[in-house]
Amino acid sequence: MARKKILIVGGGTAGWLSAIVLHKKYDVHLVESPYIPTVGVGESTTETVIDALRQAGVNIKEFMDYCNGTPKYGVLFDNWSEQSYFHAFGENFLEHQFGAEDCIDFLTKCYKTGRDITSLIPYTLMAKKGIPYDFSSDEEFFNDVAIQWQNGKVPEYFKKFLHGKIKHSYDTIKGIYSDEFGITSVHGQENNYNAHYYIDCTGSARLLSKELGIKWESWSNETPLDSALTYSAEYKPNIFYTTATAWDCGWEWSIPLQDKMQHGYVYSSKHATKEQALEEIKRRRGDVKITNELRFESGVLNKVADKNMISIGLSSHFIEPLEATNIEMGVIMAKEFDKAIEENDIGFNKLNKKLLTYIDEVKDFVLFHYAIPDKPGKFWEDIYKQYSESDIVDRKQIYPWHIFNWYSVAQGINFDKELYENIDVEVEYFTSEFEKERKVAELERMESETRGLS
Repeated sequence: MARKKILIVGGGTAGWLSAIVLHKKYDVHLVESPYIPTVGVGESTTETVIDALRQAGVNIKEFMDYCNGTPKYGVLFDNWSEQSYFHAFGENFLEHQFGAEDCIDFLTKCYKTGRDITSLIPYTLMAKKGIPYDFSSDEEFFNDVAIQWQNGKVPEYFKKFLHGKIKHSYDTIKGIYSDEFGITSVHGQENNYNAHYYIDCTGSARLLSKELGIKWESWSNETPLDSALTYSAEYKPNIFYTTATAWDCGWEWSIPLQDKMQHGYVYSSKHATKEQALEEIKRRRGDVKITNELRFESGVLNKVADKNMISIGLSSHFIEPLEATNIEMGVIMAKEFDKAIEENDIGFNKLNKKLLTYIDEVKDFVLFHYAIPDKPGKFWEDIYKQYSESDIVDRKQIYPWHIFNWYSVAQGINFDKELYENIDVEVEYFTSEFEKERKVAELERMESETRGLS
């Protein structure tokens, strides 16, 4: 049986990651403009992304070296509440210990009794001790960690990796054509292109979705963050996590790459001008050189999948960079797109509904980080007013965020909760604590032996 044809319009991280996910099952053709430059900033990802790379056959160590990458055990939130807190990866580790359903019950008990959720995870201690990640291991434990990389290098690597496995063209799109069943063809300056299915990765241009009359729904009334300034600093060793530091009118990311620290101040233009943001950077970081100035609008398409087309990446939705949700959702959307094709979801109606539910969950999770009622400053006061509280205790788990993620953040921001002192979790708690310490000790031994051989 002939393989289905998929045309990806637009390169960048979203386009090339979609090709990585789909190339083994479909005839993929990626068409990108030769004139759109990459941003080149440091990017933070989640474990979902590295899992997709492994499934595609990417050599992770080789990829890391090419893309200036470093391991990521989680996110350190500094200055968000009275004390810094660490949101680690590790729900898969806990589910392996207790089972999926028992894990949820265990975490709920820990949260209700005030047990430190994050301390259950070995990655928290590994981040604190600066223990390097073993990318050469096939052990399942090592599938629960992410990568931080240099944005501009990623498409270059994927292009080389997929050479001969997909079709690739540089072209300037001149026209998109459709009928009642969806997109029929894409016309470029050099050639015309057609396929069974189409993926829109054209960013804010949204060339394919506009042809189908799909509308953009703004979230600017829910979060005012819409601007970012990026800059670099000297390399710092043994930092294997992203840091998100709360500032006056937003927050600063700090991403360790192999040769530098990459920073970005994400702020609200409603609360600070560019000049005021620059002044705050100078006050906190000194005289740094601004490398990029970014503007974005938070929102989502009213249909992310329609007829024979799906929008992935910035073409589909964007909330803000916190928790690295956009790249993760790109992988999830490509995988769900594949499932929908297999299930013959005509018109992608089921797919669209499912993905909009996922995206709404991502938005709620990101906004939950701002549920801090007493944090001073007009920005923090204004964004808290936009937050609509939902029940966290016994909260229904909605993919892609595990209840572990919600509880970790809830504890970090001191979210109000009722404590139930009569719940006994000591035995289960120390069982997990023992396994965590055993794993970290094993990794420290491996690191010591490796140093002895070098």
